[in-house]
Amino acid sequence: MKRAMLIHLIVWQLIATWLGAATTRSDVKILEASEEIKFMSQKIVKEYFYQAKRANVAKRGERKLQAIVSQLDEKLRLIATATRSKDARNLLSFLSLSSEQIGEIVVQPYSMERAALMIDYSETLLEGATSLTQEHAYDFSLEEQMFIRIKNMEYLLERINKYYLAYHAGFVTKHTLKALYGAIDQFDTELAVLFTYSYEGSLLKELEMIRQYWRVVRVFYVSIKKHTLPNILYLSTLHLESVLADLALFHSKNQ
Repeated sequence: MKRAMLIHLIVWQLIATWLGAATTRSDVKILEASEEIKFMSQKIVKEYFYQAKRANVAKRGERKLQAIVSQLDEKLRLIATATRSKDARNLLSFLSLSSEQIGEIVVQPYSMERAALMIDYSETLLEGATSLTQEHAYDFSLEEQMFIRIKNMEYLLERINKYYLAYHAGFVTKHTLKALYGAIDQFDTELAVLFTYSYEGSLLKELEMIRQYWRVVRVFYVSIKKHTLPNILYLSTLHLESVLADLALFHSKNQ
């Protein structure tokens, strides 16, 4: 009798462990997809402004924007299949509408009115993705924390560029500057945290490269009223994100 009860208890413990692991795997998928949505919500507007300045590559730019919309939709579908939360599903329906609206805008000619809508829809996607991240958060390991911080830095670079280009496209408002400077400050904070981790060898060199590179481009971002350097800063973002991707890969493998 005691042996049967013990076996019964062990079985239930195993089931509980399995359910916990399954929930964690589901949360990880949702968190990763939400981080990607945050990133793409900012990137698509950055690209919208950047491509608008390059009339000679309009078709190629349109295809690039459509590809980002497709990626957004893919991540939204992934979360929809991974979550059991009714609130999350309702939120996803709303976010899907925002993505759909963006998809309709990017195939039309550029205008200030459409650009303003792009900014609004991107902030809706960002707010929704942030909410999903908070709802499915759990106790992260150190490696997971570092991975998320680096993904956040990639998102912040896109956000900084989004508002830099928006400002020079005519959105000269206090909100634009506040959002830009706020993202710069957040990037500074995240970068400082990276230096508390014990990187070695080539990764330490890459981290130092990020600091040196950021120190230079940060001046251009902060001096937004004095300089107009969209091409330089666009390429700088690609370079910084490439190096950050190496650090993210390291932490992903260590999880």
